[in-house]
Amino acid sequence: DLGRALGCLGHVTALRRLRVGPFDEARAVALASIEGGAVGAEALLPVVAGLASLPRFDVDQAAAASLRQGRAIFPRGQGAPAAGPACAVHAGAAVAIGETVDGAFRPTRVFAPPR
Repeated sequence: DLGRALGCLGHVTALRRLRVGPFDEARAVALASIEGGAVGAEALLPVVAGLASLPRFDVDQAAAASLRQGRAIFPRGQGAPAAGPACAVHAGAAVAIGETVDGAFRPTRVFAPPR
């Protein structure tokens, strides 16, 4: 894309990502270390860590169950999203990401409860 924008040909021979969203190279763990048992599940961050760019709001257990079944909810109170994308959280864990339209938060992706 850069080469095209400059009116010349170009290509990438190597690409090394040092940061993606809230994740940086300093906290990275090699997949082989996880597969080989050198590090355990404690090295993995919770799903909600990757959703830091979205507004978050808390839901109760009943609303979390509804969202995990793909049903819309009508969040109320302080922190409830008025419109746009957001992340619903219950007990510190991501429940769903979705969008609020006309007062209804509709999940587009749901997450299994933590084990």
